[in-house]
Amino acid sequence: MNKDEIAKEIAGLSLKDMAEIFYAAFENIHDEEILPDGSLRVYARYVIAEASYMDGDRCPDYRLVAIPVMGYEGAITDRLTQSGMCDRCGSISTGFSKGSICPVCKSEVDMT
Repeated sequence: MNKDEIAKEIAGLSLKDMAEIFYAAFENIHDEEILPDGSLRVYARYVIAEASYMDGDRCPDYRLVAIPVMGYEGAITDRLTQSGMCDRCGSISTGFSKGSICPVCKSEVDMT
């Protein structure tokens, strides 16, 4: 497939399906290091964000797009209807379900 064909296929997906495919494709494309104390340091991870701004405002609002926890049994939508902050890394995310995965550190995030 060429880039135009891939873009056309992606454009036909729901936002949830597109996010899940993106995160699966980029799962192992990041730099990380295990520190001597056993903690994990991730230097770079690629994520999707929802961003908004108003003309004249030099501070856009953005939230990282989080995908549902694997096997989550609650309601899952195709729209970004939930939001929350990760207790581990502090990232602010928006997602499709109350049980989501932080796109930065991969911890579970309880969304409201």
